[in-house]
Amino acid sequence: MLHHQVVEKAHPDEPVGVVCRVGGVPQVVEYSEIRPEIAQLRGPAGELVHSAGNICNHFFTRSFLHDVAEKFKEQLKQHVALKKVTFVDSCGNQVKPTKPNGIKMEKFVFDVFPFSRNFVAFEVLREEEFSPLKNSDGAAADTPTTARNSLLAQHCHWVTAAGATLLDEHGNSIQTPPSSSTENRLPVQCEISPRVSYFGEGLEQLLKGKTIKTPFILDEAAAKELQAQ
Repeated sequence: MLHHQVVEKAHPDEPVGVVCRVGGVPQVVEYSEIRPEIAQLRGPAGELVHSAGNICNHFFTRSFLHDVAEKFKEQLKQHVALKKVTFVDSCGNQVKPTKPNGIKMEKFVFDVFPFSRNFVAFEVLREEEFSPLKNSDGAAADTPTTARNSLLAQHCHWVTAAGATLLDEHGNSIQTPPSSSTENRLPVQCEISPRVSYFGEGLEQLLKGKTIKTPFILDEAAAKELQAQ
């Protein structure tokens, strides 16, 4: 048994693999291996035909993985990845190339998909499940800043969904915390420790009806204070 989470691709060139069927067999086609004309295909309403972006959240049964290791390990394919490999030139100088100069052979965990007998893909909301870190700060997207902003924006949503009112640093009510996953700026400063709530659960009993000024960190000590109020 294999369950797999996907998100709708943001655009055809987003660097995520796509979950699809090839010859009737479920698998992931990596973004570096899908042909551009295939990635660009759209349906009658303008939607991407291959829109199920792979976010590498997989749920396997142990028996399935055991079968793969015992019966299909040698059938797992290899992928070519072009990499920038630091090297030492003939003069003994270290060189860090700006363009790919090496080939790396890779195997991916999702290459076990074709061997599953029961395969289910769940589409989840990007703002709740996926904010990748692929680039350094200064890039347009998928940086430490955008990932951090996505997490803070999600925590803001959890607080307001629990019935609390958030105030900014000037004391103004924040009606709808913005999603900041694609913006290189700090969102409302609101952070919830996973020791208090892992995915927004159990917050209503702590926060409902309360007015909270940001920046706000809800850790175990703050939770005890709120319970005592």
